[in-house]
Amino acid sequence: MESNPPIKQESSVGKKAFLAGLGGSVGVIIGIVLIVLLLCCGCIFIVSMNMNNNGSGTLKIDEVNSSSDTVKQPTNITAAKYKIGDVIEMGDLQLTVYSIEDNVKSTNTFFQPEEGNKFIAVDVKVSNKGTTIENANPYDFEIKDSDDYSFNYSWYNIKTPEFNASDLNANDSVRGWLTFEVPSTSKDYRLVYQPSWLSADQIIVELF
Repeated sequence: MESNPPIKQESSVGKKAFLAGLGGSVGVIIGIVLIVLLLCCGCIFIVSMNMNNNGSGTLKIDEVNSSSDTVKQPTNITAAKYKIGDVIEMGDLQLTVYSIEDNVKSTNTFFQPEEGNKFIAVDVKVSNKGTTIENANPYDFEIKDSDDYSFNYSWYNIKTPEFNASDLNANDSVRGWLTFEVPSTSKDYRLVYQPSWLSADQIIVELF
């Protein structure tokens, strides 16, 4: 009597393992989808709250600067005009412009004006008439010409003694030459002095 061959269980076991693995993968995918949905809902909620707070999704600058120590920009701008030789006061600072020298020649090969430009130098003095320390800085000055073009102080001073940045004690002064590079065709210069970036007040001295 012939015996029947044993029934193989490999196919059913493989199917069960495959289904179990598939079920696990589906569970992981569903978990990831749920996490993503929760994160999206949280972002939408936060944006909605911000829009309710200020009426839009943009953060307002005046809300950021609402603290009591915020420095406000000045609303009144003073730009008084003076001439060479005047003793000019602005707060505790006192400015005197003594002279201007046009077309100053540099003896340094490496410090020459660009083609079509020239150097001019202005002799100035800043004094502190107050009781606290005040700062005097050459970068507080600029030159304007008759066409209202502005030219900043040149860090390579051609005319000496140069005007050096200084912390001025009470009744102290600093004097020296400021050098500017300007177009050769410019004329009718004005020296603009603005000693504080916290204030728009200026002193303008006509140099012609």
